[in-house]
Amino acid sequence: MADTPQNQAALALQMYLDTSASPLGSALQRAPMMNIGIDEGELATLPLVSEALTGSQRLRATHAQDLALTVDVEPDPARHALVWQMQMAQTGEQPGPRVHNFRPLHIALDGSLAPDLVIHTWRGGAQQSFFPPDAITPERHVLYPRTTAFYQDGTFTIGTHGGRSSDQYMPYMLITTADDSGGLWVALGWSGNWQARFVKPRGTSDLHLTIQIEPCDLRLPSGTTLQGPAMALGLYEGDAAVGYNALRSWLRSHMPALPSSDLSHFNTWTAMDANVDETRLLDAVEQVAGNGLHYFMLDAGWYPSPPNDFYSGVGNWRVDETKFPRGLEVVAERVRQRGMEMGLWFEPERAYHTTELATQHPEWLLRVPGREHALVNFALPDVRAYFRTFIADLVQRLGLRWLKWDFNIDPLPYWQQANDGGLAHLGHINGLWETFDWLRSTFPELTIENCASGGNRLDWALFSRAHVNFANDQYTNPDCIRRILGRMGTFLPTERLNMIYGPFQRREYDDAAWQVLEGSSFGVSEPIDNWTGQFRTSLRHHLALHRATDAYRSGHFYQLTPDTDDLCAWEGWQLHDPETGSGVLALWRSASPEEQVSLHVREIDETRSYRITDLYHQSGSQTVRGQQLIHGLTVGLARDAATLWTYHLVDGEENQ
Repeated sequence: MADTPQNQAALALQMYLDTSASPLGSALQRAPMMNIGIDEGELATLPLVSEALTGSQRLRATHAQDLALTVDVEPDPARHALVWQMQMAQTGEQPGPRVHNFRPLHIALDGSLAPDLVIHTWRGGAQQSFFPPDAITPERHVLYPRTTAFYQDGTFTIGTHGGRSSDQYMPYMLITTADDSGGLWVALGWSGNWQARFVKPRGTSDLHLTIQIEPCDLRLPSGTTLQGPAMALGLYEGDAAVGYNALRSWLRSHMPALPSSDLSHFNTWTAMDANVDETRLLDAVEQVAGNGLHYFMLDAGWYPSPPNDFYSGVGNWRVDETKFPRGLEVVAERVRQRGMEMGLWFEPERAYHTTELATQHPEWLLRVPGREHALVNFALPDVRAYFRTFIADLVQRLGLRWLKWDFNIDPLPYWQQANDGGLAHLGHINGLWETFDWLRSTFPELTIENCASGGNRLDWALFSRAHVNFANDQYTNPDCIRRILGRMGTFLPTERLNMIYGPFQRREYDDAAWQVLEGSSFGVSEPIDNWTGQFRTSLRHHLALHRATDAYRSGHFYQLTPDTDDLCAWEGWQLHDPETGSGVLALWRSASPEEQVSLHVREIDETRSYRITDLYHQSGSQTVRGQQLIHGLTVGLARDAATLWTYHLVDGEENQ
């Protein structure tokens, strides 16, 4: 198709979205949905050329100093969503113009058409040891309610703390109408540092949202190509829970297919910390085998490092010959002989200052004075080539089927110390994405896990590149895990969240403790000397229940009880399969003084009957009308007890 000259209207959301899909659609003002400063001008003022591609549109612009910019826009009409991403390339022999104020998203909503809009955000994924945990706390804000901004702009800003995409706030947002009849969701696909600013400009009732990438004030060197953030925005009609599930469904549609549908695993971390060697691991394999777990995951400590100090060995990327005189091959082979697949942890983006990588390749590192760890600069092709060779050797030699990529350092201070206007920042993220893409295409049977001190890098650009994503480093307290996973499940695909559960403080687990894994994959990390006969029986029982409810994790998610600060309160989740109309209810009473709770179940046909089955007591089932599920199903439990119920549509049965 011939190129067609376009003006900046080609950057307007209305060109690609059906705004009638949401009550908020008509309030979207026509303006460029993204922009970037170029010298004294900006992208929106450059002549744009539009090129139709299969299922998408490409907008191209060229600056006089040989800077080529492309914006790929991909509508998703079925989900009323849109994705766009900009690429910059310096094609000339000299550095390009100054590139600055990188704003991959800007939207403005007319307050006269949609007043008092509600902003929904979530705190980030950092681990805490207290209840209620801050992690993934939902927040709601209304700027200058029921009035125009008066003395000054009304503002609210969220973003990262140390440069990992979800370390302070999750890179997902919802804006809803005041009557909760509809709205829009936003997902930021950027694995580095970002800031989102909500503004109600002085003298107006409008609401503006701008996302900015920092640091970014640079000149691209000759021959450099960089991808910017992948932005996504969707419209929906219904209450906020409908919006959360619209976001959840859209994220699911962009996740890579799993090499294996069974993600159950044992992880050595809580069970052994970094105190691993051949004898201990071979014994662990024998203890873990035969309980139905698919993967045996070796976490930190397999490389040269001091006992109980895995941090200072990060950068010694070879197998410790003292701990493993016959190499890791003997462990991997034993794992396979006992019916499991081998997995391995590593952390390529960080290096301790005395390790082999740091001393042999100091030019690969970004350093901050006074810090013992350096950031390994994935913007460098030599770094990416080194880790490709290293990973390929490990995967092939050990027959790995799971690779856990961790990142336990805040990168922002290192990017700031580089003082290069953001080249290291943007280049590092591009190199990270390229390596993940290479991993998936080169080793299609390898499950890739994304981790960053738990859930500190959960943007959708990595969700679309990793198969599973570690939820949070709080994996020993069931109350905190339950709250964190319940919050995450509202808007993130539950089946791709990973949790290793190992509350070694208690020797035996009860139903209420095991049941928290309904919000994630099934991971176990209990110390081996606690694997009693009773523990194994309980593990196998709950793993079977987890598999029996797998299908529901891939559907919709609803919180049935309020998010409260009270530890002694009921908590309930609903996981619903919209195709079959069936689902599961996971309930905990904790130590609540209330003996009963009334649940209002979502997406139920009030004219139909449903068979409810107690999975802990298969003999306990009843048939109820949908009307009762919608208007209040009464449930009673003993203190600190839990229950797991499934519901299925039935016909021709009388209520019991």
